[in-house]
Amino acid sequence: MRTGPGRQYPIEWVYTLKGLPFEVVDEDGPWRQVKDIDGATGWIHVTLLTGHRTAMITGRMHKLYADPDPRSPLRLTADPGVIGDLLACQGTWCRLEIDGTKAWTERKYLWGVFPREEFK
Repeated sequence: MRTGPGRQYPIEWVYTLKGLPFEVVDEDGPWRQVKDIDGATGWIHVTLLTGHRTAMITGRMHKLYADPDPRSPLRLTADPGVIGDLLACQGTWCRLEIDGTKAWTERKYLWGVFPREEFK
C-alpha cells in the first residue's frame, strides 16, 4: 500500500495475508485508495486487488451456523482474524465459506461488509 496513487509514492505497508478485505474509499485511474481493518488508508494498484468479496471474523471466537438462526446446527467456530469468502448477506446475517464449509454468522461479527448491505 502506497502513500499516494502512483509508483512514485513510498510503500507504507506490505500485506501478505491472502484474501484480506479492504474498503475502497476512492479511485484515481488504476489506483484504489483502501482502508484496512485497523483504519490504515493508502493506495493499491487495481492489479493487486480482486472483486472477490471476503470478510474477517472480529472480536472473539465466534460460532457459525447452518442457517441464519442461532438455533440451527453449528457448522464451525472461527477465531478472530479468520477470513472467509463472503457469499451472501440478508438482514443481520451473512454467509461465509471458510475452508470449504459454508455457514452463517451475524454481520456484527464481521469486517468487510457494510451495516445494511444485502446481496446474494
